Amino acid sequence: MLLNPRVLVAFPACWLVAAHFLRFGLLPLAALYLLAPWLLVSGRLWALQLNRGLLWLGVAVWVYATAGFIDERFERRKAFVRLSLIMAAVTAGTAAAAKTLGSPVVREGFR
Repeated sequence: MLLNPRVLVAFPACWLVAAHFLRFGLLPLAALYLLAPWLLVSGRLWALQLNRGLLWLGVAVWVYATAGFIDERFERRKAFVRLSLIMAAVTAGTAAAAKTLGSPVVREGFR
């Protein structure tokens, strides 16, 4: 079985979420997000669905983190526009990766 190159978007997206969890010392969640994309190599549908679900949860993590970071910056009266733009890009990238894993073209390669 040849792995569809489109699934490769899951790797950096999951690894960014893992880095976020690692920053806060949440090692089990960091390990989960570091290792989950490697399950895609199996070609199993459940691995694809697991990664897609983790990526959508990652989107929720980014939204929550963005709100917290902006609130913190706002309270300290520091600039937050650049932070907002960066976090929006990371959130959108994670959502795009999740959406890509759900596309019929990607799903057809998994059993």
